[in-house]
Amino acid sequence: MKAIKAGSGSRSQEPLAELSAQAHPKDGVMSYDAWYERTRRWTRALNRKRNAPVVEVGPDGTFVGGDLGTSKDEADEFEAEITGAKPGVWQMSLEKTPQEDRNEDEDEDEDEDEDEGSKTIRFVWIAEGTVDYNALPRRTNLQALPTDPHTDWEVVGSFSVDSGTICLFSKYALDAILATGTDREAMLEAFIDDDEGKNVYVPGGFVVSGNDGGYEIEGRRDADGKIVELKLRLS
Repeated sequence: MKAIKAGSGSRSQEPLAELSAQAHPKDGVMSYDAWYERTRRWTRALNRKRNAPVVEVGPDGTFVGGDLGTSKDEADEFEAEITGAKPGVWQMSLEKTPQEDRNEDEDEDEDEDEDEGSKTIRFVWIAEGTVDYNALPRRTNLQALPTDPHTDWEVVGSFSVDSGTICLFSKYALDAILATGTDREAMLEAFIDDDEGKNVYVPGGFVVSGNDGGYEIEGRRDADGKIVELKLRLS
């Protein structure tokens, strides 16, 4: 599969850090108001039905996640850190939990509203390339390569939640976004959706409300041992 650029034109070939720095040519750091307006614009674009919600995983191959409410201060760290992910463009999704992943004591109601019931967050590697939030690819233009169905899922990370806000980010993408502002706590708080769950995709990853308790992140690897798929079931 050819490497893709998640966007078009010359700007789509630039990494996230360079794109972010262009937002303020003087020093690469924006005022909070400017950062917020730009980030909300990107968030709205990621959540449009026609656009593919994508995120860039950098050379570090790392995802971070956990309880956003307890991970936003300057001295805080995300509880879960997943290494060994394949660099490139990944597509995110929020899906109804398939029957095979449900607990035995869970009864699926066929008449259940699609917005209710158990949901699963998924991240799937799409292709080599970079992401431009100003020119996101269309959903119809992206297709994930099928993962070997015989490849076993393994637990690659875990965390607990006390604030009711669950997050999972590409560390490379999140670091690039935060590097363009000055107040980590305010910036991460801005990712908390205030639109009744309509804006779960954010630049760098995923933020969603969920129940307090423990969570496991599962992954699958390709033939080279790189993680190419992640899933996180929301309880």
